Amino acid sequence: MTHTASSNKSNDHLYIPTSLRKSQQQQQSKTTTTEPHLHLVFSTDCSSYQHWQSYVLYYSAVQVRQKGTITRIISGCDDTQMQDMIAWHQQNVLPLTKEPKKFTLHFTPNYDHPILQSYVFVNKPFGLLHYFENYNPDKDEHGFSTEARHIQRSHNQSLQLNPNDIIAVIDPDMMFLKPLTHDFTPSQSFQPVYAPGNEPTDNNSITVVQHGHPFSARYSVGDPWRQFNLPYITGSDTTPALNFTSEEAIAHFQVGSPYIATMKDMHAITPTWLVAVHKVREEYQEHISEMYSYIIGAAHANLPHVVLQGFIISGDDSGEEVPTEGWSFLPEVPPSQVCTFGEEAYKLNAIDVCNLDETSWKCQALKKLPNFLHFCQGYNVGNWFWGKHNFPKDYFTCESPLMATPPSNLGSDYADYRLEPGQSRSAEIPINSFEKTRNAFVICAMSKVLQEAAEYYKTHSCAFQKSNLEKTLNLYEILTPSEE
Repeated sequence: MTHTASSNKSNDHLYIPTSLRKSQQQQQSKTTTTEPHLHLVFSTDCSSYQHWQSYVLYYSAVQVRQKGTITRIISGCDDTQMQDMIAWHQQNVLPLTKEPKKFTLHFTPNYDHPILQSYVFVNKPFGLLHYFENYNPDKDEHGFSTEARHIQRSHNQSLQLNPNDIIAVIDPDMMFLKPLTHDFTPSQSFQPVYAPGNEPTDNNSITVVQHGHPFSARYSVGDPWRQFNLPYITGSDTTPALNFTSEEAIAHFQVGSPYIATMKDMHAITPTWLVAVHKVREEYQEHISEMYSYIIGAAHANLPHVVLQGFIISGDDSGEEVPTEGWSFLPEVPPSQVCTFGEEAYKLNAIDVCNLDETSWKCQALKKLPNFLHFCQGYNVGNWFWGKHNFPKDYFTCESPLMATPPSNLGSDYADYRLEPGQSRSAEIPINSFEKTRNAFVICAMSKVLQEAAEYYKTHSCAFQKSNLEKTLNLYEILTPSEE
């Protein structure tokens, strides 16, 4: 990694509406003594591929004023890589906020198991369990937890954090669109959508994460895990995982990131989650086997989840409504405004906007806005494309150009087709209105946050060398040869 000199400029130019700052200060003064501390964690390896993703996550977290501590759990760094990672984090991430130990690092070894040598997802439960049993940010002024990075499993296999705190397990390829909380009580400016079988009722009004009641996003993964060899996987002939009906499994265990629970409950889930990964892989080789391993861990711990629709958007290519994702906000947005709204949504606050005009489309859209954009797919409208697998790993450098700006009409009348990058420029694939608006929103949102995050990076890390501020990075043009 190349290190550049850091300037002493402040982070005051980050976009923070005055009304948002005031309302959050008032809210914090009311709740700091009663709310449990929120820990958001995500797992990565030491590669540059997940490095730039992490920076987008950090930057967007600051923009939405996310509360709590955000910890990157990093697996498999050697000593040189670890020192490079710490130096880069100190120079480029810590200046994003004045809050001490807001963004911390926890280093772990790679999980060593012969069946899972090429299955990178195993580092998610392994890293999390290592974090539970070894996380110690207090020995470093910045909260870097490094002492146990060579320990595969702690001798003291007990939770080292407050069991009453809240933990949210998220993914590195997530951009914050609004703050995540542990309280999902409907309000004037917040309209959570509970999945079928999870709706609050007079007899069951669980709307807040608490012991015994973890929350999660709904994923359409079904319940095939009930047919797995659960006694073998869990190591118990009487595992509670055997007791859940198909109806209960569909309602409370079709789950995926973000997983939100008390520290106590997540620590109860994780050991079985980890053990289950390699046992599930013995009979189920699909890449989502790690998700089923989490589900089995939760069922074994007898922790059915309260499941919400609309935590995330990630897109789909069918063009149909996806009830598991949080696209319900988009019909509120005029097609001509989709791109502009994608660029600004994560900097807006529903309370501020709705106080000005509760009947406006923007107010209605923000009420339904999901917490995260999970940018895990490829997105196309016309000859505009964005995809994380094709994104340059050296983007956050002084030399890299900024993302190009998509046309403002990308979600309306720009094109009714998409072009696959790398293929013929004349091979138009028709898209419908669902596909167009969803893909346009993601392209515009990602282009804008990457522009702004890189501008911030260059302002603070390129003081002694020239920064490239040209907005010319167009992934479609890079990937598609000219046909002249």
